[in-house]
Parts: sequence; C-alpha cells; structure tokens
Amino acid sequence: MRLTFLGVGGWVSSPWLNMASILVTVGNRRILLDAGEGIYRQYRRCTGLDVGDLDLVVLSHGHGDHVLGIPSFALMAGSQNRRLRVIAMDYVVRDIRRLMRDVHLEKYTRFLRLIAASVGDEPRIIYEGNGYQVWASTAAHSIPSMAIKVMENSTGQCIVYSGDTMPSDNVARLARGCNVLIHEISGNPGMETEAHAVGHSTTDDARHIAEMAGVKYLIPIHYYIKNPIINRGRILVPLECSSVDVGEL
Repeated sequence: MRLTFLGVGGWVSSPWLNMASILVTVGNRRILLDAGEGIYRQYRRCTGLDVGDLDLVVLSHGHGDHVLGIPSFALMAGSQNRRLRVIAMDYVVRDIRRLMRDVHLEKYTRFLRLIAASVGDEPRIIYEGNGYQVWASTAAHSIPSMAIKVMENSTGQCIVYSGDTMPSDNVARLARGCNVLIHEISGNPGMETEAHAVGHSTTDDARHIAEMAGVKYLIPIHYYIKNPIINRGRILVPLECSSVDVGEL
C-alpha cells in the first residue's frame, strides 16, 4: 500500500500546499481520497496517471476544498469515454449533480458513476474493490462528514483519513490497529476553542486521537496558514507530491 499526497492544505492555506487529497495505491488499484480545486492537475503532475487509472474517488464531505475538482475529472473522463466511480454521502452525491449543472457540464454527469454511501457512528464497509475494502464512519464536522479507511485484503494493512473533523471517538475507533492515521490539523495547541467552533482539530487533538487508535504514525494534513506545531509522537509530515510506502513504516 502506497500513499501519494497530491495536496496537504485547506481552503485558507498557502496556495502552493494545494487542497488536501491523497492517492492510495493497493496493488494495481488506485483510490483517490477527496478532490478539491485543482486536484486533477495535481494528480496528473504528481503521478503521470490519468482518469482511466483510477478505480475509485471517495469524497469525505461537501465543502468546496474537497469536491470542486470533480467537474474536471468528469470532463476528462468524458473526453476519454470513461466512467469514473465516485462514492460519497448521499447529500454530497446530490451536491455533485447540482455542481455539474451550475458549471454547465450537466451532460458530463453521465461519465460519473455516483454511489451514495450509508455511514453511521460504527465503522462499516462502503465499498469492496479488487484486493481492498473501503470503510467509513461519521466524523464531527460543521456539516455531515465521514472518515475513511482503506484496507488491503492480502496484508491487512490499513490507513485512515479523518476528513474534516473535531476530535472524534468514531475516528479513533475506525483507525484502531491501522498503520497510519492521516488527520486534519486546522490549528496549533491553544487554538482548540477556535478550531472546535468550526468543526476542526488542532495538532494536539490529532495526536491524542492517534494515541487512542494506537496507530504507528500520525500524518497531519489540511494545514492552515501557520506551520503546524506538534509536541511529541511519531509524526510524518508530507510534502506535495511526496509518497510513502505504508509497509515500510
């Protein structure tokens, strides 16, 4: 299992960080987690791959920095006469259909195979691919959001991506026993009140959830303007276009 970070920022981050988006490679299958503005370009630039090389896109929630790249993926899928599988919570599926209409690309919606995921507090499988499973549970954001787990069947290796969330026992439960937790950090220690008020976490929050889950490594993502400050723990800070082999951690 391999992780490639197409972007590590949020909507109010420095622009060169790009929107948070992770490509998970399991064998010869590729799962893209979140697709904000400009992520199609990042996907092509960082990997040299194209839409036909993707098995699945999973969207954590409906905020623009996580979904606004979908029209570009749909357009490029259409240009190659392919259909791209996209799984998300039911309201996000409706939002994507509306977004395609609003940007006057409604005819390209047919190149998206939109799948509504049923998600609850307890981890559940939302998709089974060739050699992998995708699990999810609800997170604790300002709008409905889900945390996502990708597990490789043959090795049992798994990673969890929190999406946008306040500290959540659901996320810790989903990540229990996994190699890596990729957790959003939208504030530094001492900014908890401000971060929680808008459904986000601080670096201390993310570290605490990683400790609860017992993961080997915490990978922070969704940085804002200030550089992240992490007090202790086994931390791996990703750079744009960088890759990590989960089995080597």
